[in-house]
Amino acid sequence: MLVLAAFSIAGILEFSIGNPLHRHHLPIVVSAFLMMLYLALAVLAAEYFSNRSLLSGIRQAHDRLRDALVAGKSAVWESDARTRRDLWFGDLRTLFGVDSDEVSLQALDAYRYVHPEDRRRVSAAVEEAQSKRTPFDAEFRILREDEKVRWIRTTGRFYYTNKGDPERMLCVALDITDQRWAEEARIKSEEKFCKMFVLSPMAKALNSVRDDRYLDVNGAFEEVTGWSREELLGRTPFDISLWVEPSARHEFVKKLLADGNIHNAEFRFRRKDGEERVSLGSAELIEIEGQPCILSASIDITEKRKAEEALRESEEKFSKVFQSCPMAVNLIRIRDDRFLDVNEGFERLTGWSRAEVIGRSPLDFNLWIDLSEREKIVKQILTEGFAHDSEFRYRRKDGEQRIGLGSAELIDIKGEICLISAIIDITENRRAQEKLRESEKRFRRVVEQIQDAITVDDKAGQVVYANDRFLDLFGFRRDQLATLTLEDYVAPEYRAELRDRHDRRIRGEEVRSHFEYEGIRADGRRMWLEVDVVPIADEVGTIVGTQSAMRDITERHRAEEALRESEERFRLVANSAPVMIWMSGTDDLCYYFNKPWLDFTGRTIEEELGNGWAEGVHPEDSNLCKRAYNEAFERKQPFEVQYRMRRHDGEYRWLLDTGLPRFDADGIFAGFIGSCVDITERKLAEEAQATVGRRLIEAHEEERTRIARELHDDISQRLALLALELDQWDPHVPSRPEIREHVRHAQQSISEIARDVQGLSHRLHSSKLEYLGLAAAASSFCRELAEQNKVEVNFRYSGMPHKLPNEVSLCLFRVLQESLQNAVRHSGVRDFAAELKGTPGTIELTVTDAGIGFDEQEAFSRHGLGLISMRERVQLVHGDLSVNSKPGAGTTICARVPLKI
Repeated sequence: MLVLAAFSIAGILEFSIGNPLHRHHLPIVVSAFLMMLYLALAVLAAEYFSNRSLLSGIRQAHDRLRDALVAGKSAVWESDARTRRDLWFGDLRTLFGVDSDEVSLQALDAYRYVHPEDRRRVSAAVEEAQSKRTPFDAEFRILREDEKVRWIRTTGRFYYTNKGDPERMLCVALDITDQRWAEEARIKSEEKFCKMFVLSPMAKALNSVRDDRYLDVNGAFEEVTGWSREELLGRTPFDISLWVEPSARHEFVKKLLADGNIHNAEFRFRRKDGEERVSLGSAELIEIEGQPCILSASIDITEKRKAEEALRESEEKFSKVFQSCPMAVNLIRIRDDRFLDVNEGFERLTGWSRAEVIGRSPLDFNLWIDLSEREKIVKQILTEGFAHDSEFRYRRKDGEQRIGLGSAELIDIKGEICLISAIIDITENRRAQEKLRESEKRFRRVVEQIQDAITVDDKAGQVVYANDRFLDLFGFRRDQLATLTLEDYVAPEYRAELRDRHDRRIRGEEVRSHFEYEGIRADGRRMWLEVDVVPIADEVGTIVGTQSAMRDITERHRAEEALRESEERFRLVANSAPVMIWMSGTDDLCYYFNKPWLDFTGRTIEEELGNGWAEGVHPEDSNLCKRAYNEAFERKQPFEVQYRMRRHDGEYRWLLDTGLPRFDADGIFAGFIGSCVDITERKLAEEAQATVGRRLIEAHEEERTRIARELHDDISQRLALLALELDQWDPHVPSRPEIREHVRHAQQSISEIARDVQGLSHRLHSSKLEYLGLAAAASSFCRELAEQNKVEVNFRYSGMPHKLPNEVSLCLFRVLQESLQNAVRHSGVRDFAAELKGTPGTIELTVTDAGIGFDEQEAFSRHGLGLISMRERVQLVHGDLSVNSKPGAGTTICARVPLKI
């Protein structure tokens, strides 16, 4: 309006000055001007009064806003991004501790009111709200001017220009200190409750009132019931049959709902494993998040109940023991020294009846012979409260004086101090001890007479006793024993070892009790001693010393030294011998090999000891070698075995090992000694000889086969044709009887010759052996032999493999032929037995007769029986032939042939 008025005045002036013609219109113009001026002033007046009213309303609103902010302990925070100033308005006294309700500060200055630990977080929240254009919301602490801390919650937002730049931020800050403190107090309270709930040694549970389901249980509850927390949550006590009497649970909950709490209620519960226990519990109704709950706490008093029951039983047992105890037990009241009770043992011990002593003092009966003994014991009891194993003399009712051993102790019986005593009569024990002392004297006299040197040492090794033999042996005087220790009669080089053994024996450790060492006499001479040491224990088993028995073995030790020298000479001789020598002990293990043996094997003696030497035996000969050695060791008889041993250069050489048992002077077996000779060249010669023999036998068999075939294919056929021709001539022969008889006799002779030729052919070469195998050929041969010689041959076979090597079959078949034919011709009996038996590794042929037998050595020196031929045949197939025969005791021939699978 003022502008309008200004423009009007300017127009009038221009109008009147610039154009004189128009001056007559000036009044009109002035009037118009005044009218416009009036209107402008009216508008200004109206606007003035209107603004004044508005400012009054703003001031009233400002006051009401301030009052509201103060009442709500809050403030308004406005931050101007352009001026970088912050305006705080409201209850600044509460928040900042300043005496104003409005403060304007630089933005950075305003941050000084923020707690140092929260400044970075507040700054980051402001930057995040500004960058993401999201509302600002943060809780942080304000550090007032008076250094008091207040918690505020600030919410607000940023305002932006049209270009999107932040212009200002407007926030409302609310004081939440009281709420924070209350929340922290609530959290701490809940934490305390949880800790008390979880860590309580009592079994605690939280159940819902609505459905009685478990909401939580602590570890003690799990331990007491045996149910885990996971198994219980969501289930009721009835689901797990916790209460032995479910009705008691219903009554428990009913009373709790009526009274609000229950204290020290006793009930029986059942653990998960089914064991029934007794508990004492309390419960209270509480509210958690608006839900009524039952908080219960209980302790297991089963053991307490058992203890109480045990106490009652103990009192009953005490009463029973008191009355039935074989010892004399009595109860005396200290106040007046009068008997309250005695048992039957007391009556037997003193001869006084219970009725006679109750209510009276021991002094009334002259029970104590020496009252000074009683005064001493009573004084000890009153001072220490007890007296144990006190010995005293007492008088029985009949006047006999006896010795008692008693123990007494003060006890409280229903507030009355009493003395309970237990007494035994040791009169006979004392008499026995006296006899024992006399016996010990006699024993000491016996010890003095024995030939062993006897000493008794205490724990420190001091000699407390020694017999005369010890003094004579070492040359000590008896008055020297008071200062004598074991080191005084032991050679210096053995003292440390013997002292260590003594100390270990005193500590109760296991120490060798029998040993030898070199002792030294008082005059310095040495001697070898054989010692046996045993610990000495007291009546409670504590080791208090040792007892030693010593014998002079100097001569024996010299003899042993001479023996060792003899053995050393033996070793020198053995090491220079041209043969390999070994020795074994009674444990079947070798402990010595001479130098030629070690030179042969190229190994150390440590490698050969025990059974280490067997590592050099050829694998194919190992079992044979070990078997021969073990059998000889068990029989303690000499043996001889051949096997191959690896030489130091790796070549296997044949050894002839001869072992002889050793016996000591008393005839006790002491082991074996053996010698080995390299027979490789001899074995090669034998193998060459065996090769020649095998070739001769092969040639022999080939000739047999050829002759057998000629007999079978030629001679037999020709004899058959001759018999056939005679048969054809039979009708043309004159009817004279003597001529016909000659013809028939000739035909019969030709037939017998033909059978003999055929049998000879089969004996020379069996076609059944070639086509049907050993078992069938042997069976056929035994049957034919029995028929031809009118004898009985019992042939059996078992375990025969389907196919055998030809040389094995032929070897065993020839042995069977030779054995049975010899038996038929020479045994003088008509019954024979033959058996073929197969095992996984061998074939065994046995031919037996119960005839006249023969001498084996003589038989092998002759050639008529063919034993040498049989042995050679068996050896060619690496078998073994044994002949067991004695005159008048029959004969058994056994051939064993190994099979290589």
